[in-house]
Amino acid sequence: MSAFDGLKMPRDLDKDARHKWCEITEIADLEPLDADLLSNYCRTHSNLMAVRREKRTQQKAKTFHTMTTAKNGAIVLHPLIVAESRLMQAGGRMLVQLGLSGNGKRQEQIRKPSKNQPPPGFYGDEPKHGWPIELALCGTDFPPKGKPWTKQ
Repeated sequence: MSAFDGLKMPRDLDKDARHKWCEITEIADLEPLDADLLSNYCRTHSNLMAVRREKRTQQKAKTFHTMTTAKNGAIVLHPLIVAESRLMQAGGRMLVQLGLSGNGKRQEQIRKPSKNQPPPGFYGDEPKHGWPIELALCGTDFPPKGKPWTKQ
């Protein structure tokens, strides 16, 4: 992959990993150098989803217990809980490296800008229903002009 190519989804990703790849590439402008890390994050996320499905299956069958007995007779934490914890930690570290979570320094540079810029006089995050509807509801004289309200 050269620096001039866009991000290309690896062919070996499974359904959960492909879904996560599409979700992340929609919200973030990542560089081609980030493709390997992103694909590894997607695989980790897919494995995490598989562990959670198995845990849920065992819970429904009432065969899941937080503590289990190891081969040597010691009482230990269930292996699915250990695997889930490790996968969450690994995924979290990868998101930070990508600048998509936590204290990622590139976070503001990577996030795609909002599609709609707020109209003059409006500020803040884009409302769920979008700026055109907000503008229609509030009118063009926002904030209202005139004498400010004072407590009497």
